[in-house]
Amino acid sequence: MNECPAHLNPFRASRIDALPYVPVDQSWDRMLTRLVQMNFRGAIVGPHGTGKTTLVQSLIPRLNERGFGVHHGHITEASPRLPKSWWCALNQCDEQTIIIIDGAERIHWWPWHRLLRLTANACGLLITAHEEGRLPTWIRTRVTTQVMLQLLNELEPHGMHDAAQLLARHHGNARSVLRECFGLKQRQRPA
Repeated sequence: MNECPAHLNPFRASRIDALPYVPVDQSWDRMLTRLVQMNFRGAIVGPHGTGKTTLVQSLIPRLNERGFGVHHGHITEASPRLPKSWWCALNQCDEQTIIIIDGAERIHWWPWHRLLRLTANACGLLITAHEEGRLPTWIRTRVTTQVMLQLLNELEPHGMHDAAQLLARHHGNARSVLRECFGLKQRQRPA
């Protein structure tokens, strides 16, 4: 059986990674106004695959356009600690720097309090987490059927996708939906 070559798959990682964050309940202007009101300190909270990292990636250029420097760290299961070089760089943060940590729920109690101390002079601290609690919630991420359909149509404009069924099957996890679409497309013969 001939399969669709991965580099032709509309659901390949490079295309998915290029998708911008799609706000669900409010505009970017409203989101940024709220962030300013929170003194740039807050949490992006949501389950797996609901756009937290995509939101961060779409937010960074908007912050840069407003004259802020961004110091961005990502904590994963494979790499559960911020590197020493990252901690050293925190000492140079100033009132024009916003610290963003993706995956902050993996930071243990002592490093978390050290991080709060080191970022006190920074303009702001934003984190992503699966649950509320570390910082006040700025945005709760979720994927609606409309947003999922928009993402699917962006990747495959003439595809026949039942976004509602896909989202239900994957419990609202857009990343998981897109992985399934990649696999299905991979098994199709090229046109």
